Amino acid sequence: MGVHTERTSAVSMTVYPIFVRISLGHFLNDAMQAVIPALFPILRSTAASFTLAAAPWRLGGLAAERPDIANAYFSFNLFPL
Repeated sequence: MGVHTERTSAVSMTVYPIFVRISLGHFLNDAMQAVIPALFPILRSTAASFTLAAAPWRLGGLAAERPDIANAYFSFNLFPL
């Protein structure tokens, strides 16, 4: 009977770390779900600056890989259809 008692206590001891990890994961998930919608007004007000700052990087990447596509991209931005 002593072996059975030790095995039961070992099994019950491994359950608590699993519950703690599941609880922490659930807490982080809830925290992210609360923070991300709260950031939407901030991101909406600064989205244009991010887009304008990223435009030259996209053009530079295109020019490095395919100069013909980069020229077409630049001309379509200057003269939209």
